Amino acid sequence: MAHSHGHPEMVQHFQDPHTPSSLYGQQYLEAVYHFNNGETERCVSVAKLNLTDPTLPRFYQMKNMILLATAEEDWYEAVKWRKKTETLWKATKAMTPSNEQEAQAALGQLRDSIRYWRERHEERAPATIDEARLAVDDETEKEDSEAVELQKKADEEAATLTALWGEDFVTRATQGEKMKWKKIAPKPYPWR
Repeated sequence: MAHSHGHPEMVQHFQDPHTPSSLYGQQYLEAVYHFNNGETERCVSVAKLNLTDPTLPRFYQMKNMILLATAEEDWYEAVKWRKKTETLWKATKAMTPSNEQEAQAALGQLRDSIRYWRERHEERAPATIDEARLAVDDETEKEDSEAVELQKKADEEAATLTALWGEDFVTRATQGEKMKWKKIAPKPYPWR
C-alpha cells in the first residue's frame, strides 16, 4: 500500500493493515455470525465491545457501526449508530488522499452500505405523532359510525313495535323494564 504525502497515518488507520483473518476481522465476523443466526442481542454486544478497542482501524469501526445500525431493534438507537457512521465516514473521506485507490474503493463500499441501511431505516421509521393521531381519529370515527348504526336500528325497532302494538304499549313495556330492574337492583343501604 502506497502512502501519500497527506495523511499516511490516517490511511493506515482507515484500512485494515492486516489480512481479513486479522484479530479485527475475526472480531467483526463474530458479530456478523451472531447477526446471521438471529442472535441480535449478542451481535450488538460483540460489536459494541469491538468498538471499545482503541486500536480498531476506522474501516472496522465503520463496519461495526453499520452492523449495529442494522441489528439494533430500537429504531432511534439504530439511527444514532448510522449517523455516527456517516460522521466518521465523512471525516475519513475528507482526510483520505484521492490517489489512495484501495482506501477510496473501501470508502465507496462503505458509502453504499450506509446509503442502503439509511433507506431501510427510513422504510421502518415509526409513525409520526400526526400519523398516530390520524389512526386514532379513524378508529374513533369507525366506533362513532357503529354507534350511530346501532341507534338507528334501535329507533327502527321502536317504530316497528309502536306501529304494531301502539305507543301506550311500548311506553308501558319500556317503563315495565325499568320497574323490573328497580325491583331486582339491591338497595344501597339495606339496613334502613
